[in-house]
Amino acid sequence: MPRVAVIVSFVAQEYCRSMVRGVTRFANAHGAWEWEVFLADDPDLNRITVRNFDGVISDASNPVSMTKSGNSRLPVVQVFSSRHPFSVNHDEQQIGAIAAEHLSETGKRLVALGTPAVTSPGWLGLRVAGFCQWARRH
Repeated sequence: MPRVAVIVSFVAQEYCRSMVRGVTRFANAHGAWEWEVFLADDPDLNRITVRNFDGVISDASNPVSMTKSGNSRLPVVQVFSSRHPFSVNHDEQQIGAIAAEHLSETGKRLVALGTPAVTSPGWLGLRVAGFCQWARRH
């Protein structure tokens, strides 16, 4: 059963309530989830990293919450309220790092990363950077 932390900025705001309703509907439709809602200004937000959560869904309007939850190795999904009805963003650098880590875990010691020469989408550079940063550190 996935354990997910949901971080919202202001519970009274309709989009945060709507975000929580959406998480509830998704969790109910995709099997049993265990999840807990945290306020972004909670001084104990860092406890997310020690509570054995599998991931974080965060209202992205509060960058402090992303910084606090981003200090762990937990995957973080940001929900943006600036687009209707909502949009979800992901961490392109983390995706690249996860790819490098996966290859390492499969026993690969030498890897190459190929990218399109001219028509590279903007997000690709961030994935390459995450891949290379992880590879350099490890």
